Amino acid sequence: MIQLQWNNGEGFADLVEIDSAAALEGDDITTAVIISLFTEQRLEAFEVADGASRGGWWGSAFPAIAGDVEGSRVWLAAARGRDDAEAINIIREGAELALQWLLDDGVAESVVVEVERLRPGVIHLHVSVQIDGDWRPRISFTLSPQ
Repeated sequence: MIQLQWNNGEGFADLVEIDSAAALEGDDITTAVIISLFTEQRLEAFEVADGASRGGWWGSAFPAIAGDVEGSRVWLAAARGRDDAEAINIIREGAELALQWLLDDGVAESVVVEVERLRPGVIHLHVSVQIDGDWRPRISFTLSPQ
């Protein structure tokens, strides 16, 4: 079996092979969180300058449920090369919106997003998820907006 594993040193996720028995015992919430946070949400036309790319994942053009939006706006802070208070808010709000489906679909009982500026150019994003009354290990990402 494979799953996504985040590499903070490199700043990206990679597919890794895992023991099939271990995968069947778990729920792989980490892969769901990585895909939700780092799939690029397409911007609306009014949010970009004329002729500029709206970004986004092509699959968002064909939602399984009408009106569903996939991905997040976490990438906006990195694309703008900022790590100020506004960027922190963009990351927090983008992550909360991207993970809302976990609550809406009954996958999780609670999702907590924490964002902190560690030092200039380095932002930590932490996600805690509660499933069936148990808090799963916190999932942490190191972001370097540039």
